[in-house]
Amino acid sequence: MAEVPDSPWPVRLAREVTHGAALAPWDGVALVGGSPGWSDLAVSGPDPLLVSARLDATSELPPEGYTLRLWAAADGHRRLDVVAGTPAGLRHAYRTARAVVRSAWAVTTTITDWPSVRRRGFLDCYYGPSWSEADRRTLIVEAAGWGMNAYCYGPSGDPHIGAGWRQPYSAAKRAEFARLVALGAEHGVEICWRVSPSAPLAPEAGMVLSDQAETDLLLTRIDDVLDTGVGTILLAFDDVENGLFHEADRRAFGADPHPVAAAHARLATVVAAHLATRGANLVLCPIRYWGTEPDAYNSRLTELVADTPVPIEFCWTGPRVTSTWITAADAAGGARRHPGHPLFLWDNYPVNDWDGFDPSTGAPARRRLFLGAIEGRSAEVGPYLGSYLINCGAEPLPCLPALATAAQWSWNPEAHDAGAAWQAVLDHYDGVDGGLAHLAALGSTSPLHLLPPHPLAVAVLGYLADTRDAAEVRALVDATRRRLRTVPETLALHRWVADIGFQLDAAESAVVVIEAFRTGDVAAFAEAAQWLAERRHQLDAPFPAAVLDGVLVPLIERGRGLAGGPIPTHDV
Repeated sequence: MAEVPDSPWPVRLAREVTHGAALAPWDGVALVGGSPGWSDLAVSGPDPLLVSARLDATSELPPEGYTLRLWAAADGHRRLDVVAGTPAGLRHAYRTARAVVRSAWAVTTTITDWPSVRRRGFLDCYYGPSWSEADRRTLIVEAAGWGMNAYCYGPSGDPHIGAGWRQPYSAAKRAEFARLVALGAEHGVEICWRVSPSAPLAPEAGMVLSDQAETDLLLTRIDDVLDTGVGTILLAFDDVENGLFHEADRRAFGADPHPVAAAHARLATVVAAHLATRGANLVLCPIRYWGTEPDAYNSRLTELVADTPVPIEFCWTGPRVTSTWITAADAAGGARRHPGHPLFLWDNYPVNDWDGFDPSTGAPARRRLFLGAIEGRSAEVGPYLGSYLINCGAEPLPCLPALATAAQWSWNPEAHDAGAAWQAVLDHYDGVDGGLAHLAALGSTSPLHLLPPHPLAVAVLGYLADTRDAAEVRALVDATRRRLRTVPETLALHRWVADIGFQLDAAESAVVVIEAFRTGDVAAFAEAAQWLAERRHQLDAPFPAAVLDGVLVPLIERGRGLAGGPIPTHDV
């Protein structure tokens, strides 16, 4: 039997469709044509299904495209025939095939499909602690399962990204990159590495852009990463102060009409020339990576990198750093800033590192959890894009709902249905009790979503205005708490569930305090007041999870005001 050089999904599909039949790895596999490997691979399971996957490099299908046909043969077998021009197309066909053989088993169905945006994926380029390797591996596999094909590594928690760029990675870290590249190759996901040599968090440690020795050292660091198999470099100047930190750079580039653009262009052209010799790609993130109107910096930068030997994509986040809407007019404006260069849409959602900082540590203190679908991106944006990647946050698994809906939008923006995309997420990740959807509804308004009024929020506001009674609030608190227990564990949402649950407990205790005060119920008042008082430090935490846009806070504070301080419990 010829060796198949990729995961033989026809075997998996036959096993799944035939109700988990214990097919040995190559049971029923035969080469239908003369070419080994993916070309003309067929699988026959014990149920009447023949799955055939054929790789045809001469087909006119777009890259990653495929044609799939489910039909009934004369011998009574159901047949599923797939043709693709690339292995990536066959991978995408598998996702569709799994759905088709379940939903349209008895129907003759023909589907031809391909992605609208060439590079689709996610970044972990947030401010905060870095993910683990296991986290990255999980998200790469999940992203591939939704049809994405790109991942960009670049967390600020890795010092080699910024101020420590001069230091080589350890052998262990390079081995990790190699493992990620191998995993990406298995699942059709390209790995990108971001570097910010101007070190926005520590500009004094940033690169002297006019210094050839510094430039050569950066190319060595880039080679270290490329040697692990990484195929794209993202050279980033985002969040750098709009000026040149080092005196040597101010002298070297001061005569240019825009010295900062000239400095950045010099490094970009040198890096691009070097990447051309390595067969790698370059993405460039300018200082002003948002907006729809040309500006002096971007105009000069684009002019100076016009003749690089490898095409450069320019990072752009839309009209704002975090964009609520991105229209066709916005994308056209973004493209006019960099004529001749595709846009790399760096969508700053669901990243939440901007949402407050702990004053005691200066570290991000994330208050809002963004679980909702990608919305507000016009279907007409797609043609302007070379890449579309969402920026994830410090907690990787809770980013998966947004990632899944972003994958669906970027595959075919014109046919995208946000409601259907969100339902697909719930079907995949949520439990039968709908805990994920319930948690999402308890969250806070995000840059993309103005959540409809939650029944509990309406009741609490009414109670504070003396138009709703305590019994209704307590019943809704109890129902909300019970539904929180159904949140699936797969997305690692336990911290948020615990924090929200605590606030629900505090809100209920506050209602008890208020009602007991009104009725003179001394025992109930004392018990609930003591509960609130004993948890004063937790309730005083500067950045708890924002639940229902903070509606519970004034209720809890009213109860705490009545409760006063705690009664000491120590023995004498």
